[in-house]
Parts: sequence; structure tokens; C-alpha cells
Amino acid sequence: MVVGLFMLLTVNITAARTQPFKYAFTEANVLILLAVLVLLVSSRMKAENKLREQSEWLSVTLSSLGDAVVATDINGAISFMNPAAEAMTAWSLALAIGKPLNQVFKIESAHPQEAGGYPVSDIAVIDHTQMYSDYTVLTSRDGIRRPINHTKSPILNRSGHVTGTVLVFRDVTERKLAEEKIHKLNEDLEQRVVERTAQLQKVNEELESFSYSVSHDLRAPLRAMDGFSRILLDDYGPTLDGEAKEYLQIIRDNAGQMGQLIDDLLNFSRLSRQPLQKRAVETSHVVRTVLEDLSIEQQGRELEIAVNELPACTADASLLKQVFVNLLSNAFKYTRDRHPAVVEVGCQNGEHGHKEPTFYVKDNGTGFDMKYANKLFGVFQRLHRAEDYTGTGVGLAIVQRIVNRHGGRVWAEAEPDKGATFYFTLGGAVTND
Repeated sequence: MVVGLFMLLTVNITAARTQPFKYAFTEANVLILLAVLVLLVSSRMKAENKLREQSEWLSVTLSSLGDAVVATDINGAISFMNPAAEAMTAWSLALAIGKPLNQVFKIESAHPQEAGGYPVSDIAVIDHTQMYSDYTVLTSRDGIRRPINHTKSPILNRSGHVTGTVLVFRDVTERKLAEEKIHKLNEDLEQRVVERTAQLQKVNEELESFSYSVSHDLRAPLRAMDGFSRILLDDYGPTLDGEAKEYLQIIRDNAGQMGQLIDDLLNFSRLSRQPLQKRAVETSHVVRTVLEDLSIEQQGRELEIAVNELPACTADASLLKQVFVNLLSNAFKYTRDRHPAVVEVGCQNGEHGHKEPTFYVKDNGTGFDMKYANKLFGVFQRLHRAEDYTGTGVGLAIVQRIVNRHGGRVWAEAEPDKGATFYFTLGGAVTND
């Protein structure tokens, strides 16, 4: 178009020279044509500058990419490679241009059974991007093999026809090494788990043997101590003075306490091995049964017991019963000097930071100082003197182990001489039945 306007301008100037009377009109035409010519030249220069800037930006961008980029024409001949592609294939752009793609970009499936042939051979017949992940291997010109991820896409013209191919690929060697390392660590961990499980099984067997020994070998001398002490009191009581009788009774009491301690320790050790048999449990029925079983501890006392509404829960019924036995026994024990003694069993919903219901046993007994609360649930840990309140110091440890095995938590709040409240959850195992 610029050339045509230039020729037209030349014709007008020539006509002006041969026909002076038309000079004024021709001068106007020449000025218009010159203006149009200037505009066209300026527009073309701007377009060329913009195209050059875009080309430079694209070249810089592709050169800066960490991923390798390769482009081909419709026949699969290399037309472009960025520096990352040159580095990975060990081919320079100058040597690669015009070469077939499969000569420069040598890839194969890492799992031949999953993909056959050359993975990008069908690019000319597709019209969408395809991703190959983790099963292609690139072999460079110098023979180095690298696992890669790559994407292949067709280059389409304005008519939507395929005119070439563009491939973007990434060296995933480090990631593969990391995955292999993780896989090896997992294998080692699994092996350790197997070994530790075997060790734990052996420890459990030894503990079972120990429990059997405790149950039989230690009980025999205790029974002998208690039996002979009772015989001495029954048969020779009239001939013994009061101090001798008192000593014999102390022997019997200590033998009984030792027997109870053995029972508690055996129960405590069995809790970690006894499988949970969870089912729907009517919590109110469990509490009523426990109160009936502890009726002897309630006789002859001014005792007020309140059992509030309790939701059903999913738990091991026998273990849940043991929890309430231990908590209510403690409540009765530590309220024996209260007149009246008040014991309350209930459930709170959504309190103490727990979404699941929280069961509690509350009393108005002697209580304790909260600074010693961390000792409550330890084996043999006692906050009161043994001569004041009998017990083995195992009951609350049993409660904690049972609750923990259900996925719950147990804790207490108290003040000296103002009673105590023991709370526990069952890990959300509450039903609406």
C-alpha cells in the first residue's frame, strides 16, 4: 500500500509540472497523500517495533524458564529449543534445528507395559494438550538418562489446523530420589513396627507369666498368714493378752490389704491387654448397678445420692462399670465424716472445652489441694494418709487407663474440705438411642 501511494504521489507531481493551472489542486492532493503516507509508515514502524519487543520478550522468557521447551514443525523437525532444553538433551540449537524430534528428544517409557512406541509420535493428529507423568525417560546426546515429566501440545494456526508441536519437560531426578528415600524409610519403618510388635508380644507374654506368678505364688503365703493368724485368734484367743490379739489382727489386716493390692495391680496390668468390647450401654443402668453393689458402704450413714439424667453411650460395659465403681467408692470413702454426705452423678454437654458429653461424680468430702492434682492418676500416688483413708493407690490409675482406651480424658477439680468432682469423657462415644 505504501508503494502504491508513493507512485500515485509521483503521478500527481508530474501532472502538476505539465499542467500549471491545476497546480493548486494537485498541491492539496500531494499534501493529503504525504500525510497518509507518513501515517502508514509510522503505523508500520510501530507494529514492527511492537512485534520485535514481543519477540524479544518471548525469547527472554523462554530462555529464563527452568523447564525445557522444544518446538517442531508439522513434519516433526526441530524449530526451536530454549537453553534448558539444550542443557538436558546435550544438543545445541544450531545443531538441532531441522533434525527430527525423535533424534534429539529421545524419550521412552519407563514402564513399557503401560505405553508403547514413541510417546509423542501422534502429536500431529491431536488437538489438545497431553501430559505424561513419571513414566518417561529422556536420554541425552551424551548418554545420560533422566526421568522426566513432560507435556506435549499442538501448535495451531488461525484455522485450527496443527502446524507443529511444542513440548515442555522437567527433570524429576531429585524428586525420584526423594521418593525412593521415602519409600526406603517406609520400608524400614514397617520393619521396625514388625520388630517392635514382636518385642511387645514377648513383653506381654512375660507380663502374663508374671501376673500368673503374682496371682498364685504371692497369694499362697498371704493366705497362710491370714489363716494361721485367724486360727491363733480363734483357738488361743482366751489365753492371749490384748496386745498379742492386736498384733495378730494387724497381721490379718495387712494380709487382706496386700491381697487387695495384688488384685488391683492384676486388674491394672490386664487393662492394656484386655480387648475392648464396645456396645451401646445404658449409663443410668450401669450407675444403678454399681450403687447396689456398693450398698454395704452406704449402710448406717447419712448419705444423699443424686443420679441425674445420663445419656446412653458406646463403651465396654464391664470397664465402664469399673470406672463408676472406683469413682463412687472414693466418693463414699472421702465423705464418711460429712453429715450429711452428698454424692452426685451427672453429665454435662459442651462444657470444659469438650463437644462430647462429660460425665462426672461429685462429692462434698475432704477434697484436696489442686497443686497436687498431677499425682492423682499415678499408681501408688496418694494425697491422704493411709491411716486416715484405706486404699491401695491404684483405683484412679485404673480409671484413667480405661478412659484413655476409650479415647477420652479424665480430670478432677477440688478444694480442701469442700469436696471434689471427677470428670471424664469417652472420646465422643455417646449415642442418641
